[in-house]
Amino acid sequence: FEITKAIAPKNSDSLYSGQIQTQHNNAITLQGPSLPVLIHALSDRTVCDLITLEFGHAYGNSAQNLLNASSKLSIISRVLDKGYTPTKRLNQENLIKNKISSDS
Repeated sequence: FEITKAIAPKNSDSLYSGQIQTQHNNAITLQGPSLPVLIHALSDRTVCDLITLEFGHAYGNSAQNLLNASSKLSIISRVLDKGYTPTKRLNQENLIKNKISSDS
């Protein structure tokens, strides 16, 4: 797992590059304009690409380890995202639970 920040001239946007490589040399490399965006994309691609490759070759617990890593990356991306507000999400879930309870 590796993340680097590209050195950009003043007044230009940052660019982050990230790579995940498994013990069996399956790898993904992505770029993103911010850490939260890059880490979320790495999480998604881990599920879509790496787990499929590792699971298909039955490498012990590799697929399970990648799924755990993907979950952790997703959480980290939300923590780093200044626009993510968990209270909105919790309120939505509470409204849904209350609606289900009242319908029962």
